[in-house]
Amino acid sequence: MFGYARCGMDGIAFERCLGTACHGAPNPAEKGKYYDIDGTDWATVDSNESCSSGHAPRANNSRCYECASGFVPGASDGECIECVPSASIVVVFFILCLAFLLFFILVADRVRAAGE
Repeated sequence: MFGYARCGMDGIAFERCLGTACHGAPNPAEKGKYYDIDGTDWATVDSNESCSSGHAPRANNSRCYECASGFVPGASDGECIECVPSASIVVVFFILCLAFLLFFILVADRVRAAGE
């Protein structure tokens, strides 16, 4: 059932999940609360018992609390956001390479000047 995870050895009991983390059968009690980017109400979708995209598999994550590798917890409960490489990292790396090259050139010039 959407919003809940099956728990216990008998599989009869259900435990509340955070936000849209747990998918399953439609759940009228959660209708109108959670929508995807296309406007689909998650509580009305009939799907298998699984975790939302970006969450770790249910085998070791029964209530879909943990984010999968490459994802981080989002601002809202039950949300996992994909980690995207930032362009600023490339810029910082490029600047550091230029600084190292400039330092190397200056040291080489000082050594050459001292030898004359």
